[in-house]
Amino acid sequence: MKIRIPVLTADNEILKDENVYVTLMEDGTAEFKDKTSDIDQQIEDEIDDMLDEISGNDYTPVSFVSADNKDIGLVQFAIRTDDIKK
Repeated sequence: MKIRIPVLTADNEILKDENVYVTLMEDGTAEFKDKTSDIDQQIEDEIDDMLDEISGNDYTPVSFVSADNKDIGLVQFAIRTDDIKK
């Protein structure tokens, strides 16, 4: 089953050559593959850029861990609040 999708020229005329349809589909598929082949890295880079914009490039996070502790996997925080009444 072939699906024909009309393609317009710059003059708003419908292209009738079947080879043009195939070429356009191949070009579009190749472009999609090319621009998304490293999508994971693109997302990471965009997240890093957003974080830099929010926090500033010269931001150094503060450590809540003692320098005496060398092998740290997790940090637990305890928050103290007023009584929570029902």
